[in-house]
Amino acid sequence: MKGPGHRRRRPSHQDQTANWVKDYLSSTSPPPQVPALPPDAASPSMSWPCRAALAAFLPRSICYLPAIVLAPPPKLRAARFSALPWRGPLVSTDLSLETERSSVRVTYQGSPGTVIEAMVLNAFPNCIAAPQKRSEGALETVQSSLADKAVLTIENSSIGSFHQSYDLLLSHNLQIVQEVHMDVELCLLALPGVQKDDLQTIFSHPQDLAQCEHSLSNLGVSKKNVDHGAAGAEIISKQNLRGAGVIGSARAAELYGLNILECNFQDASPNVTRYLVLARTANIPKEYEQYKTSIVFGLEEGPGTLHKALVAFWKRDLNLTKIESRPNRGKPMRTLGTEKQFNYIFYVDFEASVAEIPAQNALKELEEIASFLRVLGCYPSTRI
Repeated sequence: MKGPGHRRRRPSHQDQTANWVKDYLSSTSPPPQVPALPPDAASPSMSWPCRAALAAFLPRSICYLPAIVLAPPPKLRAARFSALPWRGPLVSTDLSLETERSSVRVTYQGSPGTVIEAMVLNAFPNCIAAPQKRSEGALETVQSSLADKAVLTIENSSIGSFHQSYDLLLSHNLQIVQEVHMDVELCLLALPGVQKDDLQTIFSHPQDLAQCEHSLSNLGVSKKNVDHGAAGAEIISKQNLRGAGVIGSARAAELYGLNILECNFQDASPNVTRYLVLARTANIPKEYEQYKTSIVFGLEEGPGTLHKALVAFWKRDLNLTKIESRPNRGKPMRTLGTEKQFNYIFYVDFEASVAEIPAQNALKELEEIASFLRVLGCYPSTRI
C-alpha cells in the first residue's frame, strides 16, 4: 500500500516520448499537426509511422525535404523532438523482426530459379516469395501494402553498383531495414548432350554476363540479354536451342532440365552480391548492435562543398563505407558562370545508428549545407 506521504513519480521526458512512439507506430494516419510534404519537394515523404519513429531521435528537419517541423499530438505537445540525451533505442523492439512471421510476403525482380530467389529463401526461409517482372514493380507492391518486404540488388563485388537501384531508392517511399551479403555462384548451363564447343550464344541478365566477361571471351560466343538467367534457361528448354547456353543458378538447371557445364563460371571468387531489404516502416535501432545508415543529399554550387559535407562525418569518427554519385534527374545540369556542368546527388552509407548522438550531429551539420537530405534507412547487416 502506498503511504500518505507517497508521491507518484512524474513521467520523465524519456517516458513520454517512448510511450508516444509506442502509441503511434501502428497509427495509419498522422495527427493533424503533422504537415504534409510540400509538393515541390525533391522526393516523397516517409510514412507516418516512419516519421514518428525517426523524429524521436533525429534533428527535427532531417527526415524531410525541405526542412519542416514535426509536431507531436496535443497530449504531448510539450515533448521536445531534438536529439535525445541518451544513447540507444526508445523502445526495445526492431521492426525488421516482422520478417520472422511465416506469412510475411517478400517480393523481388525474378522468377523461380533466379539467384535472387535463392537469397530470399535463405534470408527469409518461412516467407511467401512473390516474384515480379521488374524491380520497380516489386517496390510498388510493398508501397501499396500488397507485400511486406522488397529485395533490391544494389552492389556486386566484381562489377560494382547497380545504378538503377539507387534511382529507385529515391523515387519510392520505402525504408531500408536490412542488408544481406551473399556469395553468388554462377553456372554455365545447356541442354543435355551439348558441350562448350557447341555454344554460339549465351543468354543471361546483363549484370550476370558482366560478372563472367573474361570467361565468355574465351568461349568466343555472342551474348543475348534477358530479364534473368532463369528466363534464358526457359527459352533454351522450350525452344530446344542446342547452340545456346545460359548463365544462371544450379536450381535453374534443375527446374528446366539443363546440364551444368561449369560451376563457378564467374571471373572472380568470392563473388559477393549485396542486397537491400525495404519496407514501409523504418527500424527502431536496438541498443549495442551494429547498424549502418544510408542517406542521400544534394549540394548547392560552390567550391569544396562535397569536402565540407564529408568532413561532418570525419570530425565525429564515423566510417563511410560507400559514396555513390548519380545525376540529379530533376535538374541534370547547373550553370557555373557561362558554363554548363552536370548536377549530382550523393548516396552515402556510414557505420552508425541514427540513435547515436555523433550520427545525429553529423546529419544536422550536413543539413546546413545540403540542398536536401533524406535518410533512406538505418539497418543491420547479414551474411549468408
